[in-house]
Amino acid sequence: MFEKILIAENFSNDNFAVKKIVEELNIPHIDQANYCDDAISKIRKSFSNNLPYGLLITDLTFDPNQEHAITSGEELIKVAKEEFPDLKIIVFSIEDRQPIINSFFEKYNIDAFITKGAESAKELKKAIEDVYENKIYLYSNKSQKGGLFEFTNNDLELVRLLSVGMNVPEISVKFKTEKVYPNSESYLNKRLVSIRQHAGAATTLHLLTLFSDWNLI
Repeated sequence: MFEKILIAENFSNDNFAVKKIVEELNIPHIDQANYCDDAISKIRKSFSNNLPYGLLITDLTFDPNQEHAITSGEELIKVAKEEFPDLKIIVFSIEDRQPIINSFFEKYNIDAFITKGAESAKELKKAIEDVYENKIYLYSNKSQKGGLFEFTNNDLELVRLLSVGMNVPEISVKFKTEKVYPNSESYLNKRLVSIRQHAGAATTLHLLTLFSDWNLI
């Protein structure tokens, strides 16, 4: 398990709550920051001292009225990943819009995203454990992991072909040859986005992992 974690949360009550969740995992060194400048300063210092944080857990919203160089969780993630690409990051936020959540995985290569809610404490613990094992974790209030019956046979074949190394242009050609419709690249790309959102997958790789876990491929 991680030896050293930094929690960046704007509100002290939330910070305390996250700290209590992390403490249940018996992580020996837990630091906290209430604003982004403090967080990045602590991260830089930890790496400079050869005692780096293994994980950053951060909110996205911080007090806009305070004068700081870094004013949002997204900026903090961007800077942290640019300077320390191996630092693992979990976002813990009220944000629940799937396209925005997906963009954090795609743009910043984060490791997990947890939408705050009734089950978020339990999900955060699961996320920390999975991230430590180099897995991607996503939990949002709008995830619909139970709706597997809505995947069509063509959806399953699309994901299966991706899992064996084919890309969308190649799959489009294969579908056209086999007279599988619809088969255009544009349609398949849009359908893949829809499948990912329905499955609660942050990336295509995450989707393949989920489908494998569900014995669908």
